[in-house]
Parts: sequence; structure tokens; C-alpha cells
Amino acid sequence: MWRNFLGLNTQPLWFTPKQYTAQFTALKALGLNWVRIGLHWSAMTRPDGRFRYGRLDALVHTLKRLDLHSDIYLVGSARFDSSGPIEASNFDQYPPREDRLYVQQLAALARRYPSVNAWEVWNKENLPAFWRGDTKAYARLLVDAGRALAAEGAQSKLVVGGFAFYSQIPAQGHTLMLEQLWRLGVLRPPMIVAFHPYNAAACHRHLASVGERVGLVQLSRSGSPVGAFFMFFHSLEHALCSRVL
Repeated sequence: MWRNFLGLNTQPLWFTPKQYTAQFTALKALGLNWVRIGLHWSAMTRPDGRFRYGRLDALVHTLKRLDLHSDIYLVGSARFDSSGPIEASNFDQYPPREDRLYVQQLAALARRYPSVNAWEVWNKENLPAFWRGDTKAYARLLVDAGRALAAEGAQSKLVVGGFAFYSQIPAQGHTLMLEQLWRLGVLRPPMIVAFHPYNAAACHRHLASVGERVGLVQLSRSGSPVGAFFMFFHSLEHALCSRVL
């Protein structure tokens, strides 16, 4: 049963097709059926603004051939759409200047790769090293992305960008970003929430606490769940945590 729920975070585009095919084969041998893959928008974009699809086409084909479920996230503003200072070396950490350009790219990916099971909007947006904007800016991007995926018939594939830990925002006294999004009213079925717990021993207790705090557990009991929880892990030690969920 667990093979349908366990997965690992991996970066196959850092490797050759031969190498990542061997990695995927090893994952399946371990009984893992899910992989989470990052696409850095800036790195995947040519100087003329065109997206680099070639290597990604080959990767998605391999995922289909091996019957692996995939969760792909698009993160990092392209230089031409960054709201950061023009001279900033960390321009990718800033929110898009125009959300529509990010959303158009995400929709294009969903259209090109219908076999992908889930699309995450950004990654670790509760940390300033990944998102130098506020929660309201992310909420707007999430809502627009949801509408775009719905137009592609992929509304059920929308995933809130994976939160580091349990969505605590360090600069705000560890306020939960998930709670802020909930209060803004942007978490709606069939949206999926993702976490990177980093702590195998405490993940079940913390997840239950977060769920109660923002109302997800109560909503689920009423028969109208926001969606599922995605938890991807960077090691097998972390993966063991999901067995208690």
C-alpha cells in the first residue's frame, strides 16, 4: 500500500538521462512510486525568453515509461519577470513582477505534460531565501495559478508550494503561512497542501497540530476537505515519517 504514498525529492535534470533512469529504477526497487522534481524558471529560460523544453521532454517520457507519479514545482522568477532590483544577483528569490507570465508558463507546462500528476506553485515560500514577498502576494499567485490550471482541465493537480517545516515564517515570529493563507480564503478544494518536515520523529504530531490550528482537520470531518497532504522527503529517514500519516 505504501508504494502509492511514499516518494523522494530529486533533481534529475542535474544528471544525464542514463543516470536519472538508473536512479528512478532504484527508487521503484525500494517500493517508491512518487518523485518530486524542481524546475527553476530562470535556469529553464533562454535569454530570448523561450522555455527550454528539450531535456524536460525526455525526462517526462522516462517518468511515463517507468510508471512513476510526478509532482513538479516551478520556482524562481525569470530575470525578465522579477520584481527585485534590476542589479540584484538573487533576482530569482523575488516574486514575479507580473504574475500572469509565471502563470502562463505553468499552464503551458500542464498543457504539454498531461501525464504529470501534480503542479506546485513555487517552493518553500515561507522562507525569505525562496520568496522575498509577503503572504498576500503569494496568495494572488496561487489563485491565478489555480484558475490557469482549471482552464487546462488540471485543477485537481494544484499544489501549494511545499512549505519548509510546517510553514513557519521566521521573520514573523514563526507565524504559520498556511494559517495566513487560510484566513485570506484562498485554500479551496481540491487544493493540495505540501510540507517538508525535516524531522521524522515529530512530523505526525506537528502536522496534526497545524491541521487543527487552521481548520483543515475540522473541514475534513465535515466532508469537504481542502485536499490531501503531500509530504516529500530528502532522505529515507524522513520518508519513514509518512508511515504514520
